Amino acid sequence: MQPGGGNMPTLGLLQQIEKDFGSFINFREKFIGAALTLFGSGWVWLVCKSIPIS
Repeated sequence: MQPGGGNMPTLGLLQQIEKDFGSFINFREKFIGAALTLFGSGWVWLVCKSIPIS
């Protein structure tokens, strides 16, 4: 998620994303959606927590 980026994440991260979001495409859509709805300037972070994401 950077200029010129777009590569698939490493296997461990990809497996966790697929577990939590169903697919990398679904994660990407939610991540971009969160960034586009952020009011003002700032950052959107992906954080690993030990509780399920809702």
